Amino acid sequence: SMRICSSLLLVAVCALCAFLSLALPPPRPSNSPSSRVTYKAAVHQLSSVGSFEHTPKQNLDDTLSLFEAAAVNASLHGVEVMVFPEALLWNYGLQNRTTMLQYAAEVPPLAFNSSLCSSPLARTASDTLRRLSCLAERARAIVAANVVQYVECTASDTYLGVECPNDGFYLFNSEVVFENDGVLAALYRKRHLFSTSDILQQPKETEVVSFWSKAIRVQFGIFVCFDIEFEEPAVELWQKGVRDFLFSSSWENGPPLTDALNYQQGFSRLFLSNLIASNVGTTGYSSGSGIYHAGSVLNSVFDPTSFDGHTTLIADVPLLHSDIISARVGEEEEKGERGKEGEEVEEGEETGKNKGGSHIESGRESAGVTSSGQLPCTFSGVFAGITGACLPLLDHRHVAVAHKRVQCDVQVNIKQEGSTTPFLKEGKGVLYAFAFDGVLSFPGTPQGLPLSLCGVVMCTQNQEGGGGEGEGVVCLPNFDVSSDVTGIDITAKLPSSALVFPMVMLKGGQMLKEAADIIFTPPAGGRLPLHTGSTTREWGLSSSVPSPVVSALLYGIDQV
Repeated sequence: SMRICSSLLLVAVCALCAFLSLALPPPRPSNSPSSRVTYKAAVHQLSSVGSFEHTPKQNLDDTLSLFEAAAVNASLHGVEVMVFPEALLWNYGLQNRTTMLQYAAEVPPLAFNSSLCSSPLARTASDTLRRLSCLAERARAIVAANVVQYVECTASDTYLGVECPNDGFYLFNSEVVFENDGVLAALYRKRHLFSTSDILQQPKETEVVSFWSKAIRVQFGIFVCFDIEFEEPAVELWQKGVRDFLFSSSWENGPPLTDALNYQQGFSRLFLSNLIASNVGTTGYSSGSGIYHAGSVLNSVFDPTSFDGHTTLIADVPLLHSDIISARVGEEEEKGERGKEGEEVEEGEETGKNKGGSHIESGRESAGVTSSGQLPCTFSGVFAGITGACLPLLDHRHVAVAHKRVQCDVQVNIKQEGSTTPFLKEGKGVLYAFAFDGVLSFPGTPQGLPLSLCGVVMCTQNQEGGGGEGEGVVCLPNFDVSSDVTGIDITAKLPSSALVFPMVMLKGGQMLKEAADIIFTPPAGGRLPLHTGSTTREWGLSSSVPSPVVSALLYGIDQV
């Protein structure tokens, strides 16, 4: 894999000129099913180049020029599929619907099956779609980009379950995908809006959209940003056999609980899939993109301290065949069975074995399970609505914490033999076992987020007291942590209907790169949400942590 970082704004004009006259790349190796083992993918992490002082046309021109310049760099390396971030083509239209209308585009029917760049239809297509089509055609790459779709309607119309707005038109957050010949191959309307429902329409009917790329012979599924938190449409795509996903986002990070990379890797690990994930590069707290293969990181970028808003990542993505997925599921089931004999731990019992069987060293003395003294813990930023239950991992290395339906058992390993209290370095915070079960609400967001969380989290400000008003734990946003913890083992009882992502976030918002670095044990009945039967199921996560850990979570979203 490789990373291409450049000041694209400084070279956009020259790069665009080069792009328009770019010779087609040399013929690529045979892509027959028997010979192809990978495809080359790119994600563009870009920041906004417009201004509220500019006209919508000028903002669109500047942003599309930025896209074209990024595509030049990627095409020179033989990229076959590229993904751009969400919202960059329309974020300056969020003032009102009248303004947004000037950023929107009518999308022609997919059945037209001709390039919007070089066919007669190019004369009537919007400039945005025409330029995206030309970008794909000239770069000889599949291109996924996020636009606002305009659909005219009358008072009697209902579209995707939504009645026609009073002003006579729908505006949908939409992902368009062009094949490498410029043909519009797919259109998906974002099912779960975040913070934009005052301007855009949220479909009440879920579109399950995938397309077969004739160029690289892969079936790609599509979803956008907040959709990643819900089983619609990802679960149905997965059940239909889709294992490669294109994902545009405009994501705000929420340390110390999660960041964009954790969601991306967690999705790829849960669904044993390839995820090509592009995020905006607005700030250190609104960035983070990556390319993932069944939970392993092929390439990623995130650095909250040394920020580059314009970055392109490239990786060779291995094809995911059914035998690979079956083998991975079998390994998980075997590890889960092998660890069952050590699952029950009584108060005061010494243990050194975790369910995964390797990360909590055997023979290491452990304190008994401690569950008394829970403290309320609160967060700020994107998770400001959370008040969960915490227990400090200072005097105890094995604790149990509970919040409503969530039951959470946590064991940790430490670096030095004989070290007891405290085993976390001073000045950077305290590690807590953490549980939360509740619903978060966000402005401009029709659906709440029902979270069921279990794990450990580093809190950089804590105020422990006797439970009086205002006392408890305050967990402030921070990626800079320090601790002597080297192994974590988590067992969680979570709602059976939850979609559960395994997440481990290290210092600086980094990830464990290899899928094998985390032992993830789904419950009996499989990894997907169940809507019948028992009310809770047991999940497991075990990991060695070579770098100070910010958080390690079984991150459940209840699909009620």
